[in-house]
Amino acid sequence: NIDGIKDCFKSILRSFNADQPLNDVYSQVYAYTSKKPRSVAPRTPRIVILGPTGSGRKTVAMQVSRKYDIPIVSIPTLIKQQIVNKTPAGISMKPYVSRESLVPDSLLMQIIRDRLSQKDCVTKGWVMIGFPRTREQAESLARTPGLAPSR
Repeated sequence: NIDGIKDCFKSILRSFNADQPLNDVYSQVYAYTSKKPRSVAPRTPRIVILGPTGSGRKTVAMQVSRKYDIPIVSIPTLIKQQIVNKTPAGISMKPYVSRESLVPDSLLMQIIRDRLSQKDCVTKGWVMIGFPRTREQAESLARTPGLAPSR
C-alpha cells in the first residue's frame, strides 16, 4: 500500500528517517514545510503525515499544527465523532467499526470532504493523519478539487 501512496504523491512527497530523535524528525519536517512555494500566490498548507505505527505521526502532526496554527484532521478521531454524533455517515460507519472491518472509501471520502470544506481547513490549511492507507485512497484524495495535499 505504501508504495502506491508514495507513487501517487511523488511530486510533493518527502520521506524522513523516523529512527532518530523525534525533535530531529520534526526539525526536518519543519524545514521542508517552510520552503517557499514556487509561486507567490497565497497557499494554505495541506499536509499528510504518513508512517507506520509508533513512528511519531501524531506527535509530528501536533508540532506542525502548533507551528502553523492549522487544525489536525485525524481520520480515526473523525470517524469516532461521526458515530458519537449519530450523523448519517456515522450511522453508516458504525457497523463496520463495530466489526473492526474497514470503512468503505466512499464513506471516508464523504466525511473527509465535509471536514476539509469547513472554514478552519479552507482558510488555514490542515495536517492529516490516518489517511490515506491505500493507493486508491491517495488517488481519490489527490483527485478531489481543492483538497489535494500540497505537502
